[in-house]
Amino acid sequence: MYGEDHFVMMLGGLHIEMAAFKTFGSWLEDSEWTSVLENAQVTSPGTADSSLKASPVTTTRRTHQVTAYTLYRLLSNAYCQYKDVLRYDEVILEFEEWCLELSKQSPHFKFWYITLKFEFTLLIFIRSIREANFLLYIEALSKIIPWFFDLDHTNYSRWLPIRLRDTLQLPKKNPETNRAILSGNPFCHQDREEIFLFGF
Repeated sequence: MYGEDHFVMMLGGLHIEMAAFKTFGSWLEDSEWTSVLENAQVTSPGTADSSLKASPVTTTRRTHQVTAYTLYRLLSNAYCQYKDVLRYDEVILEFEEWCLELSKQSPHFKFWYITLKFEFTLLIFIRSIREANFLLYIEALSKIIPWFFDLDHTNYSRWLPIRLRDTLQLPKKNPETNRAILSGNPFCHQDREEIFLFGF
């Protein structure tokens, strides 16, 4: 009736999101990101600084959405300009190839390109929780975990890989629970009165 084969322990989605935003804050700390947010009048000076610490989380999420949108828009415009100036006999690089080539040439471009990819990963993680998409959750989480190691956030770098491993072993250890998770059962919304043991 009880035991490891009847339930799955997971860290809460909001806590992972906040920890990831704090980790991202470590990445962006000396990049003048907060100054850009202030100058663009996206946030006030105090709010921009608090976004580095993921507090409050809703405002932090919004600033990262604006950042991702802006970086992607700038990147798309630059790619369009690149294609416009090519001669007819030159080979057009695919978008991803073009980004990787520019990353080799410019450390500044590389930093913001990595930042954009991290932004997208975090936003996909949030989407996975909102949509109760467990496979997307696993994919995004597996891409977030290395950042905790790289930026020395020890608590999550220790425990998330263990939880991810347990989750990946679920189809073998407990196929019934795995089917329930994939069907969206563990993803409850706050208006339900069910007990939710899965951390979302």
